[in-house]
Amino acid sequence: MQEDDISNNKKFNWILFIVFMAITVITIQILYYIFLQNYVSGLDRQGQFGDMFGALTALFSGLAFVGMITAVVLQTKELGFQREELALTRQELVGSRNAQEDIAKHQRNAISLQVILPLMDEVGGDQMRKAIIKISDFKRLNGGENKFDKIYKELLGKRRTGKLTENERVELEEVDSARRRFSMIFHKMYRLRKSKVVNDEIVKLVIGPDSAHLFLNVVKRLEVAISDNYNRDLFDFSRQLYTEKELIEKGAY
Repeated sequence: MQEDDISNNKKFNWILFIVFMAITVITIQILYYIFLQNYVSGLDRQGQFGDMFGALTALFSGLAFVGMITAVVLQTKELGFQREELALTRQELVGSRNAQEDIAKHQRNAISLQVILPLMDEVGGDQMRKAIIKISDFKRLNGGENKFDKIYKELLGKRRTGKLTENERVELEEVDSARRRFSMIFHKMYRLRKSKVVNDEIVKLVIGPDSAHLFLNVVKRLEVAISDNYNRDLFDFSRQLYTEKELIEKGAY
């Protein structure tokens, strides 16, 4: 602010000086004209009288030229000051923008934590552990990789026709409950990621490669056994979290 006031005072002083010089020159011209008209008669004598001041005219011309050069120099300096001020303003704007981005980032992280912490508790809870064990055991005890989904489809068919035994009914209900829990967790994470509340790194903190492997290789086949019209976007989202190598090395049971 003080620099701006000093700059404005300098401008005002130069404006006053220029106005004063202009008034002085105009006054001298008027007085000179009046003097010629009243005290020097005849055009020849007026011309001779004017020639007496040739050196003075040259002096004023030189001073005018110097004044013009000075004005150009001052204007150049002023433009330089303006460029510096613009550069400083741009730096301040960039700094302000970066600060706002940092604040927004911290706010997003805070919101992410508020949303993710309950989900992490849910994923690490007893019900999710039981779901993981149930899905894994169902695959292992019902023909492994090649048959478990076919057996699940047979159980679904028996339920529709009312031919399930009591043990089969209990088994099917437990598998369905585990399947729905998996799908619910992944669906929540999918919606949070799609709405950009969380990023992939935070999603991977909640959903490890073991859960992703089970979801993609077991739960997906159970969903297909129920209907071909399953939520493909959900499984595509899950597959892009980890590479196939990561799923096999870190996630396979």
